[in-house]
Amino acid sequence: GRCCSRPDAPLRESSPLRCVRLVPVAPLRLVCLALVLLTSGCREEASIRAFTVPKQELIDPPPQVEADQTPATPLVPTRMLAAIVPGDEDKVWFFKLMGPDQAVAAREPQFREFLESVRLEGGEPRWTLPEGWRALPGSSLRFATLVVGSDDAGRPLELTVIPLGQSGNRDEYLLANVNRWRDQLGLEDISAAELERELETVELGSGTAYTVNLAGRAAGPPSMGRSPLLPADHPPVGPGGLTAEPRK
Repeated sequence: GRCCSRPDAPLRESSPLRCVRLVPVAPLRLVCLALVLLTSGCREEASIRAFTVPKQELIDPPPQVEADQTPATPLVPTRMLAAIVPGDEDKVWFFKLMGPDQAVAAREPQFREFLESVRLEGGEPRWTLPEGWRALPGSSLRFATLVVGSDDAGRPLELTVIPLGQSGNRDEYLLANVNRWRDQLGLEDISAAELERELETVELGSGTAYTVNLAGRAAGPPSMGRSPLLPADHPPVGPGGLTAEPRK
């Protein structure tokens, strides 16, 4: 096939022949597409890559909050005089005086005098108060509150009388309560074999009192059972700091 710029024009020797090869458009596009596909097929396939990104708090740690600089309540020498008096129908009476070491130790003779006067009548204790002691109305928790004086700072020293029920073996019951008291003074627990050495018995007119005289350290000032700002004849303060209703 021959093609000329003017196929219907006659050929002349004096004019050069100009021919143009005509290539169909559609095949040309197919060739280009094939080249593109071949070229892309030779490239490395894209892959998914995983990266571990540190947590924000590891990159920029949060500012450290300063610890509370408020000093802890200091532990001060503290003494406890306490007695357990078994009553009727598995009821047990607890007598407890706790306060500054020297102030409570000075009242040990009076505490013993008081215990020796205790007697159970109608299932409840009766007693004779030593000179200078006075009784305040009881509360829902306390059978009675006895003010036995004050410490060097003028805070009242109180002896509380509380009834509780007894469960289990008596020796185990005594040991559990003695160790509870020792824990309040920062002392280690004792074993059952050491209980007899820790307790002193006081014979009462109608039973026996098991007493302890413990000295240790407790957060001071030791709790006196009421606010020192309250008047001396104010009823005892109950749980949560609210004044307890007088026991009827």
